[in-house]
Amino acid sequence: MRVHLLVPAVALLAVSSGVPMSGESAGVVTYTCTTTTTGQTQEIRVNVELTVPPTAKVDEQMTIGWRGSYVGGGGLIAPISGLKLYVYAGISKIDRLTSATGVATLPAIAAGEPIALPETVVELKTTPRQPGSGSVHPASFNFGTSPSARAIECEVKDRGTGSDYPLTVEGTAPTDTGTERPDDARTDEPVDEVKTPVGGAETGGGGAAGPDGRVVVLAGLVMLAGAGAGLARRTRSRG
Repeated sequence: MRVHLLVPAVALLAVSSGVPMSGESAGVVTYTCTTTTTGQTQEIRVNVELTVPPTAKVDEQMTIGWRGSYVGGGGLIAPISGLKLYVYAGISKIDRLTSATGVATLPAIAAGEPIALPETVVELKTTPRQPGSGSVHPASFNFGTSPSARAIECEVKDRGTGSDYPLTVEGTAPTDTGTERPDDARTDEPVDEVKTPVGGAETGGGGAAGPDGRVVVLAGLVMLAGAGAGLARRTRSRG
């Protein structure tokens, strides 16, 4: 009789102390899943395995593998048919790199049937833009007919332990050269400045004609005055 009582006592101790039991691993993640149409929530536990490349390169697409399995017999029920699985991984401590995403087509599931997680690896894609060292961890996943039409949303409640994977991005950060005008290509040379004459529309630009221009204008006025005086003399002589 004492032997029979000892077995459940050992099992209870394992659960309360956080020691992984049979079928579990340190990658167990607790999710809170919400059915979007009804607002009903359900808590599930998923054993998540991530396959992270040891290194990645700037401006080259990288792939992170995701495989998940229910822990403890828990599962989700499909509210509609035609569901796909949309999976996300979080990335920390690397500039301009926060997540990777992937999608998996599930076997035909009718509304009201259990949703089985895919047995194959789901490929999550992303492209680093900056070098650095950080870590990858499980993030949310959703079921829906498209990324924006979500039927069930599963958010991480507790990542547990051992679910962070190191990631190093190698390469050189791209430089942002911007767009330069041809005149501005050399900052040690002056840039020609186009000046609009003051009152140009009314005076024809005479105010900014310069010394040479004013001499020409004055000469023209003298010639016009002389021509006018000669015309006046001829007119008087004829009268």
